[in-house]
Amino acid sequence: MALASGRVRIVSLAWLEHSLAQRRWISMLPSDGDPLAAKCRVVDPAAESKWQFRLEESIQRARERRLLENVTVFVTPHSEPSLTVLRPLIEIAGGVAVSSLPEQRLRALISASVRVLRSGASSADVLPPLLVVSCIEDSHMWSMFRPRSDTHMPIYATEVLLTGLLRQRILRTDEELIGN
Repeated sequence: MALASGRVRIVSLAWLEHSLAQRRWISMLPSDGDPLAAKCRVVDPAAESKWQFRLEESIQRARERRLLENVTVFVTPHSEPSLTVLRPLIEIAGGVAVSSLPEQRLRALISASVRVLRSGASSADVLPPLLVVSCIEDSHMWSMFRPRSDTHMPIYATEVLLTGLLRQRILRTDEELIGN
């Protein structure tokens, strides 16, 4: 939640210990040039390797722009984690979490999303206005996201959203799709 918000400083236990020893809060801003800052960075090499991200880069991207700003995330009913669990993460990242939309609004979001996807814009930096998160149990619903045969609306597993929030980047690669 802290990372997704882009507003909360994520610090290590070393930061707290050094700050208490110095009797001041150590600035983690590179522009402040505090020599203790390097010793206090949050690092998690195991997670970075497993999830293919760099925490420091994710923190920086989150500060610059919330990942899901102006994005509607449609979560189908059987997705796990559920919409109830995902909603706070989606909202703190700037998105809107929904499980239904009026047909006209859904079609408008699909149309706008397909334009973004076809534009060739960098997939990691430009998100379409609609992300569909689903699971195989809800595959009967997928046709509603593809009203025409030439409409290719990607459908992602919840893991894509969760790792995207961790990376602060949704890669939109074929291996991350469940409904293609």
